[in-house]
Amino acid sequence: MTEGGIVLFEHIRNIQTDAMVSGSLFNAIRSYSEVISEAGLSSFEIDNIKFSLIKHGDLLFVVSGHKELKQKRISNVLKKIAKKFSKRYDEEFFKDWDNNIVPFRSFEKEIAEVFVNSEDL
Repeated sequence: MTEGGIVLFEHIRNIQTDAMVSGSLFNAIRSYSEVISEAGLSSFEIDNIKFSLIKHGDLLFVVSGHKELKQKRISNVLKKIAKKFSKRYDEEFFKDWDNNIVPFRSFEKEIAEVFVNSEDL
């Protein structure tokens, strides 16, 4: 997700949501948490779902899983996704980016691979 709340890609299982609503929510939470603390927010829970966030460059990566999952495990998955994304869509790509999210749809396959190799996230 961009700093402006544009959701570039999503891989959602078992949750029905709208990407724009989710993007706006996570962007607002991130912005508010950065006002309170330089470090920002790394995770929060709603019911039995834990949302974990990492900022990588100008992008925010969010993953959700069962609240019983270890934060370190979730963080490792987030780091893998961020690294793969940054490798595929580098700074040069974003220089001329026109806010069209269609080019990011193909990243779904790479996200799926991370989750398959990460057991039950």
